[in-house]
Amino acid sequence: MKSLTAMEDGNTAYLLLGIENQSETSYAMPVRNMLYDAMHYTKQVQEAARSHWKAKDSKGRGRGEFLSGFYREDRLLPVITLVIFWSPDAWDGPTSLHEMLHVQDDRVLSLAQDYRIHLIAPFGLSDQELDKFRTSLREVLALIKYANDKEGMIRTIQDNGHKLRREEIDVLDRCINMKLELKEGEEELELCKAWEDMKKEVAEETAKRIEAENCKAWEDMKKEVTEETAKRIEAENSKAWEDMKKEVTEETAKRVEAEAKESTLLENLRTMMETLHLSADQAMAALKVPESKRPTFSAML
Repeated sequence: MKSLTAMEDGNTAYLLLGIENQSETSYAMPVRNMLYDAMHYTKQVQEAARSHWKAKDSKGRGRGEFLSGFYREDRLLPVITLVIFWSPDAWDGPTSLHEMLHVQDDRVLSLAQDYRIHLIAPFGLSDQELDKFRTSLREVLALIKYANDKEGMIRTIQDNGHKLRREEIDVLDRCINMKLELKEGEEELELCKAWEDMKKEVAEETAKRIEAENCKAWEDMKKEVTEETAKRIEAENSKAWEDMKKEVTEETAKRVEAEAKESTLLENLRTMMETLHLSADQAMAALKVPESKRPTFSAML
């Protein structure tokens, strides 16, 4: 039990109101509340017995009254316990003792006393039901109700000119992580203005984040282009090297082939000159050596 209040009408207290705050569904809540209520009724009976003992007014009372300490005319104050579910989610637990019982036979249930809890869960409250709350609890419950509904949240804020106190801001922060802050020296926060300030702050943070992401993207792109350029240059250089090697190889092969032919031709000329007793010019004419090359061969012969 988080809080307990004795209600008064100016003359006498007429009920005890208990508040059970829940941030998570309790699947044993009917039994828990029944126990709380029974404990408070028990306490009232004990207090009545204690007051009679102190007053020593048992004379003339019956044996039952004397033994129980509770007199025939004694009365108890009603105990009413409210369960407030501080969550935007639906309450999916039992709301009565009968829902927790294994037996669902109507004949058995008719003999078993039931106990129902008084549940306030924002998720299940209609706008009309929310309007029945006359304190700041209405705004708090409405904001919790629409915590997962963007349009509903915006509508609730825009249609509401209520100012939130520090206690309410703390509740919203803990229940739905709604980051509202009071400036130094302020005791209340205007909800609409706080929403506009929050949107502005989010927009500025988003702009900074986008700018940072774009800057990083630009650096990544430059790095990628540089790497691709390096790879392309390396590939082009590699191809040029291979082409050059191929060209040198072909030229060397041609040169070697030409030198081999010249060597063979030179040997043939010498053989003809020795065998047939020809002059160099006669041998070159016989083998049809081009005129341009005859001076070169004549020098070697």
